[in-house]
Amino acid sequence: MNIYLLRHGETDWNLEGRLQGHEDIGMNQNGINQIEKAAEVLAGCMQNVDVIISSPLSRARKSAEIVAGRLDYKKEDIVTDPLFIEEVLDWVKVWIMRRERKDLLMIYIREWSRWKSLLDVLDWHFIIF
Repeated sequence: MNIYLLRHGETDWNLEGRLQGHEDIGMNQNGINQIEKAAEVLAGCMQNVDVIISSPLSRARKSAEIVAGRLDYKKEDIVTDPLFIEEVLDWVKVWIMRRERKDLLMIYIREWSRWKSLLDVLDWHFIIF
């Protein structure tokens, strides 16, 4: 199983350093350009896609639609589920804001290696936004 995790493109709130969480903030033009480039890269390295899963928030849904269009995946087959909406609790926001970027990078690397060891044994192709 191959699972590709692709974050939505840039929003104006990203530029301002604001956490978006459940707020339905759309992508800006730069974000759309970013996803179009990412879709091109994915199209060059993927044979097929079994499922594309997205949060229902517009920035994620639009990202999923752009990638789906590039991969000849029917947009109406994109699975949207509110379980994929970011959860940013107040205490997490405070914790993140007090951490330096290098600390967050180390946590990300540690968690990703745990996921990767599991994913290496599976044989499906997913794209999750």
